Amino acid sequence: MRMTDNRPQATVQIFEIHTLRTRFFDNTLLLYTVMLSALLLLCHTSPLQADGPVQAKVSLRKEADLRIVHGEIDIHAPLDILWSVLTDYNRLANFMPGVQKSRLLGKDADGWLKLEQISAHRIVLFKKQIHTILRIFEHPTDRVAFSLIEGDYLTYAGAWDVHQVDDYLRLRFTLRLRPAFFAPGIFLDRMVRNTARESLEAVRHETLGRVERAREPQD
Repeated sequence: MRMTDNRPQATVQIFEIHTLRTRFFDNTLLLYTVMLSALLLLCHTSPLQADGPVQAKVSLRKEADLRIVHGEIDIHAPLDILWSVLTDYNRLANFMPGVQKSRLLGKDADGWLKLEQISAHRIVLFKKQIHTILRIFEHPTDRVAFSLIEGDYLTYAGAWDVHQVDDYLRLRFTLRLRPAFFAPGIFLDRMVRNTARESLEAVRHETLGRVERAREPQD
C-alpha cells in the first residue's frame, strides 16, 4: 500500500487559519477604532458651564489640509473687562484650556507684539504638546489678530473680534490652521472644534468672573 503525503494540504490549512486570524484581528481593530471614535464624540462635554446656559457656536470647514474655524459667543459684560481678558497674554495659562505657558517676548517697532505659547491637546489617547511664537496685532478695543512666526504649524492665523449687540457683546473667533504634525483627520477636526469652543467659553467665564470681583466691596 502506498502512503499519501498530506504535508502540502496541511500547509494550506495552516495558511488559511493564519489568514482568518489576521482578518479577524484587523476587523476587530477597525471596529474598536470606530467605537472609540464614536464614544469620544458622544461623551465629550464642555467643563465650563457653571456661569450659565450660554454656549459657544462653532463651525469648521476644510480646504484640502487647511482647517478654517468660526465661532462666537455672547457675553453680558463691560467692553473694558472683556478687552482686559483678551489681552492678558502673560496669564492666559491661568484660564485658557490647554495653554501651559504664555508670555510676551517683546514689542516690534511697528507696534506688533511677539507672544510665545506652549499648549497641550489630546489627540485620541495621547496628548500633543504644541509650541508657537505668534505675531499679535491689537486694534483697541475690538480686535486682536494673530499670525504665526514659527512653531508646530504650517499655517496658524486668526483673530478675536468684539461686536456690540444691543446690551451685550458678541465675541467672534476665526482661525485658519494647517498643522506640521500628523493627526488622523477625524481626531484633528475634533481637537480643533473643541479647542475653539472651550476657548470662547473660557473667555466668557473669566470675563464674568472679573465682573463679579469688580462688584465686590473693596476693603
